[in-house]
Amino acid sequence: MLRGFGKRQYNWQTAVSVQHELWSGTAVNVGFFRGSFGNFIATDNTLVGPEQYDSYCITAPVDARLPGGGGYRVCDLFDIKPAQFGRINNEVTQSLHFGDQRQVFTGIDAVFTSRFGRGGVLTGGMSTGHTVLECVSPDLPTLQFCTNEPPFTQTLQFKVAANYPLPWWGIHAAANLQNLKGIPIAASYVATNAQIAPSLGRDLAACRGAAVCNATAVVQLLEPNILFEDRLTQLDIRFTKIFQLARARLRGMFDVYNLFNANDALVMSTRYTPDNRWLRPSSVLGARLFKVSGEIDF
Repeated sequence: MLRGFGKRQYNWQTAVSVQHELWSGTAVNVGFFRGSFGNFIATDNTLVGPEQYDSYCITAPVDARLPGGGGYRVCDLFDIKPAQFGRINNEVTQSLHFGDQRQVFTGIDAVFTSRFGRGGVLTGGMSTGHTVLECVSPDLPTLQFCTNEPPFTQTLQFKVAANYPLPWWGIHAAANLQNLKGIPIAASYVATNAQIAPSLGRDLAACRGAAVCNATAVVQLLEPNILFEDRLTQLDIRFTKIFQLARARLRGMFDVYNLFNANDALVMSTRYTPDNRWLRPSSVLGARLFKVSGEIDF
């Protein structure tokens, strides 16, 4: 059901950039970007309110892979009162009826271009930024990690590309180097009723009427976008030579992708377990690859 819609969702985009020639053949461009979003929508269960939830905390497992070795308190967790369990009548409305929800992106780019030697071109730069989130919930007093303000270096990356005609045999060389921030680390933890009940002061509402309570709750042990894997570095190179064949032209290419054979994780398990399944990669950077190809123009 929809109710209370009077304003459309919107976003304001601001971009400012400055370009300047540092010296002959070398120029730099610096840009600032900001995007602000508003008039979000929210789902409101009209049969319950914030006062019908009880808060609780759990203790994170002791694990050297967690901040400070684990064992810290994780709070801002809620469970509905047993008498209200299962009562649902959801309506979709605008979040401004419940508070000020924010989503703001701020970013900076700096790019340079330079010509050198006899026909060489070098380009590259850096970019960084972050997205600040502040949510509202019509049904819960305070959601866990409802406000998330990751470091400004959340997306910090560096890229450099070079092209140069080698003085031997008409070969043209190119290289592309990139250094990217590692993927964020997350840890969702399945907490049992036995771990929750001492702080909650009762069993989970899902246990109502059960002789033995086997209910659980999924808890995030880490704030999003705060911890990251090691940075990813990849170097690709290409050699090109053009052969003239009568009226046709053959462009031969030899490529090497991931020259240093880096194996950084691209996707990993986010469900916390005390064994090695947590943070186990399910996708890694592709292995070193050699490729020979050609193009004919006629």
